[in-house]
Amino acid sequence: NSGPLKTGPIDLSGRASLRIIEDSADLHDVARTIRRIDLDRASVVMLDGRVDAVGAAVFSPDGNGALRDLRGNLSLGNYAGMIQQLLASGVVAPQQLMPLVLLAASLGQMSPDGTLSFRVATGAGGALIINGKPTALMLDP
Repeated sequence: NSGPLKTGPIDLSGRASLRIIEDSADLHDVARTIRRIDLDRASVVMLDGRVDAVGAAVFSPDGNGALRDLRGNLSLGNYAGMIQQLLASGVVAPQQLMPLVLLAASLGQMSPDGTLSFRVATGAGGALIINGKPTALMLDP
């Protein structure tokens, strides 16, 4: 029953390469049209912090929407403050959020100013690699 999360300014710059869908019955499925996304910068102020991202993602050539290759950086400025605000918002129950908070903190790199950063990539078979550490998370089925 909590209200929507409020955000500040959003700054977004990038490109999307799309494939042509020949069957008009499939036009509703936008994910099937995506070939590649290049994100030059993405930034949003929210939860007393800031989320920044840059990178590129290449999708499967067969048009099934599966992510094939990902390379990028994600940073969460004022990470501790963001978590406190998220808990206070009531959007997510603490017992659901805390395992994710601990996982993020263990995989991320914390800077002296409180920014939690991640270098993300996909490896063999679509396995997600975070800050050079292979994970059991798979991005490509």
